[in-house]
Amino acid sequence: MFYTDTKWDNFYGNMSIANKLEAKEIRVTSSPTADFVFENNYLLPDLEKVEKHILERKQLPEIASAKEMQQKGVDVGSFQIKLLQKIEELTLYTIEQNKQMKKQTKVTATLEQHLEKLEQRIHNLEHQKP
Repeated sequence: MFYTDTKWDNFYGNMSIANKLEAKEIRVTSSPTADFVFENNYLLPDLEKVEKHILERKQLPEIASAKEMQQKGVDVGSFQIKLLQKIEELTLYTIEQNKQMKKQTKVTATLEQHLEKLEQRIHNLEHQKP
């Protein structure tokens, strides 16, 4: 059933729905964003601590457990911000890993060049006439 009566256009109360809610768009306006993750003073969680938390609790830090979500429900706006925070953290981890991978690629290339030179020197020494 769809309500098109103007009395619903500016509804500011609480609403309870016992079944499914389907909509083309739902706008949550009371939640702040997670852009604080990109601030210079934000301390990105240590991945080893995150891994330990996951292994011990079987959930991400700062995210409610599945059991808690089932029992208490989920505040969609706050949950979306927490998910965005985790995505932004993942992005920063990926950027850092990319930097490290590029550095390691350069080091590997340098080591390969040194190895080639050493192998050539060994070859020359082995085939040198006394």
